[in-house]
Amino acid sequence: MEAIGNIKAIAMDKTRTITLGKPVVSDIIPLNGFSKEELIACAAGFEIFPSTQ
Repeated sequence: MEAIGNIKAIAMDKTRTITLGKPVVSDIIPLNGFSKEELIACAAGFEIFPSTQ
């Protein structure tokens, strides 16, 4: 409760919910015959080898 007294601003998103400001993946929905595992592997590959453009 003491920490609440130190709050200077609260950020809300367009749905008026309080957010942490850190994006997270909440669900993976594979399309076109891909599996969740394949999509995760592709995403991991993009993390390791980002585009140079």
